[in-house]
Amino acid sequence: MNVAINAVAVHRGGGLTVMHGLMEGLQRSAASVKVHAVVSDRHAYESLSRSFGCEFVHRVLPGAGAARRLLWQNVRLGKWLERLSPDVILSINHYAHRVPFPQVVYHLNLLRFIQDDRPASFFAMATDRLRDALAHKALKAAEANVFESDYLRQAAHASVPSEIRKSRVIYIGLPDHLVTEANQSHDYNSAQLTAITSPALHKDNATLVRALADLVSNEPTHDWRLEVAGGANPGVWSAEQELAKNLGVADRIQWHGFCDPDKLTRLLNRSVCLVSASRVESFAMVALEAMARGCPPVVCDRTAMPESVGEAGLVVPAGDASAMSQAVLRLANNRKERHRYSMLGQQHAERSRWSNAGAQFYELFNEIPPARAAVA
Repeated sequence: MNVAINAVAVHRGGGLTVMHGLMEGLQRSAASVKVHAVVSDRHAYESLSRSFGCEFVHRVLPGAGAARRLLWQNVRLGKWLERLSPDVILSINHYAHRVPFPQVVYHLNLLRFIQDDRPASFFAMATDRLRDALAHKALKAAEANVFESDYLRQAAHASVPSEIRKSRVIYIGLPDHLVTEANQSHDYNSAQLTAITSPALHKDNATLVRALADLVSNEPTHDWRLEVAGGANPGVWSAEQELAKNLGVADRIQWHGFCDPDKLTRLLNRSVCLVSASRVESFAMVALEAMARGCPPVVCDRTAMPESVGEAGLVVPAGDASAMSQAVLRLANNRKERHRYSMLGQQHAERSRWSNAGAQFYELFNEIPPARAAVA
């Protein structure tokens, strides 16, 4: 089977991690599977090429902007793909027109199906609306629509009046080696919290700072600290840093910026729990990463956050710093309870491997009929 993944819009971040998972998982699914990725972003090309070889990763439109990439996918991609002769195309987030091969769409972006803040400029807003339209087009035109969470699937169903073609959920999960080899040696005397986040408004990082201040006020005998992984540079956290200063906890927060997997493991192994106040997630991958390392997650009750942690995490009302601090104390002051959640998390992560996702996609692709004669 020859699979081509349309990842022209994918760049550094969660989408690139998903690409690694798709390529590795599909390659593990059967010896006969060949997986090609079509990308535009330089970092995505270099990262995937190092892992899978240049002969299977193809770069197009170097340096192109979002609008040009979107146009190319719907005008030229189909013709370009003829050189690969794929049995199936897997597109990320939206349907590509004029592609003469069976197309499956993997939906990762919740914002395509819910009303939320839009870009301020007219041009950016128009591009965003076009992405919405192409995501909705996939629901009716793609051979199958796969969603990374059931919450995302439900949101898509609510956005269209008609039935979605071959709708199913596949959790991409984590690298097999991370699940198998994660170092789960923990410091049960620690009063450290870890957040893996970004400065985006929907992450609601202010609630994390307020929860820290609440912990310091209510349990002053603990040396509470918050370790923040993420953000391009310290300057992106200016609003949170100002809030921390006003609440008297600025010296208790360390801003690490980007962290590689080894550093994340060290942070999580020293932590009482992972904390996340994010309100908009199609799936909480950071919570799954923490659970694989035996670190319980405390998350809010919005979008796919509860689904992501299942019974292996603590869920609190969105924006409620007091509830979050109480959940942290529940783990910090009860070693048995913390160990129980740690074990539940590892069991949860064990079911979420790239190889499992690859096998499910391979099974789905085998259900897809051969290429149609006409171009959609």
